[in-house]
Amino acid sequence: MSIPENRLPAVRRILASNLPIPTILSNVTRAEPAVEVTADDLSSAPILDGNYGKISIFNHKSIPASTVGHGKLELEEVPGAGIVLPGGANIYYLEIAPGYSTSIHRTTSVDYMIFQTGEVVYLTPDEAFDPETGKGSWANRTDEWVRILCVVLDAKSPSTEIQGSNARHQMSEVWDV
Repeated sequence: MSIPENRLPAVRRILASNLPIPTILSNVTRAEPAVEVTADDLSSAPILDGNYGKISIFNHKSIPASTVGHGKLELEEVPGAGIVLPGGANIYYLEIAPGYSTSIHRTTSVDYMIFQTGEVVYLTPDEAFDPETGKGSWANRTDEWVRILCVVLDAKSPSTEIQGSNARHQMSEVWDV
């Protein structure tokens, strides 16, 4: 299948943070810091053979994050598949080409998905099997690219109760369930 060009617009990232209070104001009870505002236009980077795009917006090694002035924003390296930042938060846009779907998985993170552009269908594990790829989950069945804002928070290791006892069963991250 030929993938249509991703024509979604660039994303504007704006970051506001506090600058240090000048020494002359350090003894003023209600002194407020100046605010640093930076703005960047971010374009999509193709991933997974161009069937998807990703725009990294923000990430933080730990929460709560600092409000101290950042200057040029440097993103942390996110290990593995680039989704979960251990102990922190990873915020990015995921773009899905027409006719493609994401891998179905159970993850070690808490994921908030905000659908910005286009329409997707959520496939349950019973519906997700695709004979060509064996993958599914969020499926783009339209002729247009889809853009999803993803807020991914690291979480405690997932576990479930064992029926009839106080014991817990630990679950690992699994892809292509």
